[in-house]
Amino acid sequence: MGFGVDEIVSIMGDGEITPIIATRIKELYDFFVEHGEIDAPLVDPNYGSILIQLNNLKRQLSGEKTNNLFLKNRINEVEDDYELDRQVDYIIRESLCVGNARQQLTVDENGWTLAISSKPGQLEMYLFLLILDIPSKLKVRLLTHIKGDENPIFYNNMLKYFSRRQSIAERLLDYDNENTVVEVDETGKKIEHIFKPVYRPEYAGRSIGFEQLKRIVESAKEHSDEPEYIGKTIIDVKYPKKLVLPYRGEG
Repeated sequence: MGFGVDEIVSIMGDGEITPIIATRIKELYDFFVEHGEIDAPLVDPNYGSILIQLNNLKRQLSGEKTNNLFLKNRINEVEDDYELDRQVDYIIRESLCVGNARQQLTVDENGWTLAISSKPGQLEMYLFLLILDIPSKLKVRLLTHIKGDENPIFYNNMLKYFSRRQSIAERLLDYDNENTVVEVDETGKKIEHIFKPVYRPEYAGRSIGFEQLKRIVESAKEHSDEPEYIGKTIIDVKYPKKLVLPYRGEG
């Protein structure tokens, strides 16, 4: 026979019904976002609060009779922070069509996170190519939304600590951007490999605009399943295959 209105009361704060509805809504929301049915921010669940904070700061500044350096600096900080989140959100959103990225997308208190698989595939190579070209601040923010628990070796060696490309100034100053990876050969001896990212001045620098980021992302998506291209993005300095002496007590 349908439903009828018994009484109009709010269930907000109800200890029984509210948690059930809230949990179900969250599950449906996560499901629709994961399957691309809802185009929602993936990175920061507090997007709205950041914009409110930014608008409040701007109103405070406009109300001041004199220039307030503190407020201006604070506005710049919030705008930079917001832009970093927008860029990370874009990187993660674009990754969803790479390999099995949708299956590797999880959510926690910090927003949506990509989980590195135990066997690196197309998604991992996409992230590696990005890490080479994006500036340090964006790299650090992106890494907070990447989980490397399943493959800490790849996460640390190829994403977190791998050297980025040089800027023009660093290139002129011969800034060291080599990355060292130690492996054990078939005889049990430790061998040191030195990797140096290929210089590409068009992608080097301390900050990056959205259009430039789009070009980097599109290139990473295009070449993430091409081993030959990925190999050309770095130089493996194999001379000499330097044997690393064991630490005292290693035998």
